[in-house]
Parts: sequence; structure tokens; C-alpha cells
Amino acid sequence: MIEAKTVYFENIGSENTDEVLVVNTVSRQVVDKVTVGKHPFGVTLSPDERRMYVSNRWDDNVSVVDTDSMKVTQTFPVGDDPHGLVTDVTGNHLYVTNLSTDDISVIETKGLSPMMNGNAPQRY
Repeated sequence: MIEAKTVYFENIGSENTDEVLVVNTVSRQVVDKVTVGKHPFGVTLSPDERRMYVSNRWDDNVSVVDTDSMKVTQTFPVGDDPHGLVTDVTGNHLYVTNLSTDDISVIETKGLSPMMNGNAPQRY
């Protein structure tokens, strides 16, 4: 089993901070933080853990964070009210669920260009 030494949390306890906290799992201390867009909600890492993707609900976009420098390197638009996000196993595509538009944005991660938006599956 792989043990994570670092975890990333959206600072949702205070919606006005617009930041992601970096926590050392050994010391259980916040060791860094990065300011992203308005009301960050979801966080995922690329498979190589060099990029962190953060969905920003109130900005309708995703911030890309370089995990070495902990700096936002790029921001790109997605659908309305983005929530969850995940990459595929290759890291070539990012999937973002958009709550208000009830769809999924598919992003090509090399150029960070949108590939498509599609309706989210429904369960009735």
C-alpha cells in the first residue's frame, strides 16, 4: 500500500478564502496553501502528481496548479458550477462535472483545450 505524505483540501470551512490547503499527513499540519478561483470545490491530481486541478464553483472554471511550485499556472473555463473532477489513468483527459448545467466537460490536458460537453448520466 502506498502512503500519501501530502494531501490537498479545499478550504470550504471559510468560503471567502478561495484556497487549497496542503497538509503533511505525518505532522498533520498545514504546510502550504495556494489561492485559486472563487469557492474551490473539487481537487484531483494528474497521475504523475505534477499537476493539481481545482474546480472553482463561482468562477465556472478550473485552476491548474504546479505541485512543485504550488502556483496556479493556468485557468480554463468549464460548465456552470463545476464540482467533481478526475483524470483518466493516462492523464490525457480531465472530466469535470458541472452541477447547474447538468453536464460533463471533457478537457484534453496537454493543451488544456475543451473537447466536448455532454449531458451527465441520470438516475431516475
